Amino acid sequence: MDEPEFLDPDSFIDEPKFSVISAPVMVPLTLIVMIPIYAFYVIHSMNQSGASPEAGIFDYLKTMSLGIFLLSQAGQLFACLYSKSQLDGFLRRYHVIENQDALETLKPQIRTNMYFVPSVLLFAGLAIPTGIICLWQNGPIQAGIVVVTWAITTVVGMMCSATEKKIRSLDCTNARLEKALERLSESWVKRVFPDF
Repeated sequence: MDEPEFLDPDSFIDEPKFSVISAPVMVPLTLIVMIPIYAFYVIHSMNQSGASPEAGIFDYLKTMSLGIFLLSQAGQLFACLYSKSQLDGFLRRYHVIENQDALETLKPQIRTNMYFVPSVLLFAGLAIPTGIICLWQNGPIQAGIVVVTWAITTVVGMMCSATEKKIRSLDCTNARLEKALERLSESWVKRVFPDF
């Protein structure tokens, strides 16, 4: 199907459509769920540890570092796997960008991916120091759990990255669609939040 001549790649700005599982809903929902879980875990661990407040925050962190690490990794894995499943669904449906509908279908998938990046960085920011504490201060079992979990998260991240690259390198049926995909890809790679 040929594209109309009036199609201008710079006119691809549209409003996101609301969906119960859309990124503007999923990202805050993920954070809203994870923050109370973190808070509950921290409070529960402080009560269970028996460490006195005079002992210092480091002793508290040492006792709960594995739990915080695992919660952070779970948040990262959820965000990556959810975003990857959305992108994989697009790739199953479209093997080539052949019309405007394909681009319009792709935009929400890219938005979801972009909106999840800050939450993944937040989870990584919590996982790195708590993982280091587990490796440094806790026994070999916890160190092994940390290493295996980091390896799993790394593999999943690499798989998600490979899927993103496949989308950005999809063939287009004409030069206008190719330019539009390049513009979307550039925004996807260079911006924190979508501008389309």
